[in-house]
Amino acid sequence: MIIRTWRTAAAMLLASALLWPVPASAHDQFIGSDPADGSTLTTFPSAVDLEFNNTPLDIGATIVVVDTQEREYTTDVTFADHVVTAHLAPGPSDTNYQVRWRVVSSDGHAISGAFDFAVGDVSAADQFPPLEGSDAAASTSRAPAGSDSGTGVGRTALIAVAGALVALGLWAALARLRRPSRQEN
Repeated sequence: MIIRTWRTAAAMLLASALLWPVPASAHDQFIGSDPADGSTLTTFPSAVDLEFNNTPLDIGATIVVVDTQEREYTTDVTFADHVVTAHLAPGPSDTNYQVRWRVVSSDGHAISGAFDFAVGDVSAADQFPPLEGSDAAASTSRAPAGSDSGTGVGRTALIAVAGALVALGLWAALARLRRPSRQEN
């Protein structure tokens, strides 16, 4: 009887291990842009290209190019393979610009970021404040506060613990049902 109970427990543990939630693979990654983050151009570009490691979905994309006065210059957004392009209306020289983007990655999750570039002599131009939660040493993209980090570790652990508790409860219930009842004479 004890051997059968342990076999049942082992089978339930094996089943719960096979059903263990596996974290999703990482979202698509922003590779770079043209113009590059922190670059200074001599003339205002007609477009900004964002490159990703996979092809983003052609839905819900937002790319906004603004100057320090929050004037927007984006006129249209197009997709071509791994590159998303924001076409721009002409903008003034001697100022800083910020590109704020949000796209839907190939796995269906939204990813976002921001970066700056300048046009002309910006020594006397207004500067953008650092993005909340950004790291001054960030390479090509800074994630705005509240952006999706994609980890989900806490939720995965919670689901795993809940699944283990359910499996343990089922095991205890089965063990109790299989135990012969005491009969009083």
